[in-house]
Amino acid sequence: MKAQLQFGLNSAIPEGVAVAWGARWIFPDEQLGDRQSFEGIETPEGKKLQKWLNGGAIKKAMKASRATFSSTDDVDVILYQDTTGIIAGNPRRSFGYVYVAGYLKGSAK
Repeated sequence: MKAQLQFGLNSAIPEGVAVAWGARWIFPDEQLGDRQSFEGIETPEGKKLQKWLNGGAIKKAMKASRATFSSTDDVDVILYQDTTGIIAGNPRRSFGYVYVAGYLKGSAK
């Protein structure tokens, strides 16, 4: 089973990860509330991921996005990771968006 996000970078989520967050940012780092999805938010693992994301991981990933991408890039890049989780992103040559996904390390089953 693999999380499937309505918004975000599904290609960055490893097989077996059922809890994940995703978003489509306006290039390079503007997050819109209605362009996010979160599979498994109601679970204990989802609550842990949410706390990690809101505790600074998203801001750090946004900072990396500004420094890493041009809007014509098409490569999955880890924007931020620590001992808890990973956030990856890719503009997908969209000329205006960055697709991102976050999940907890070691959560693949």
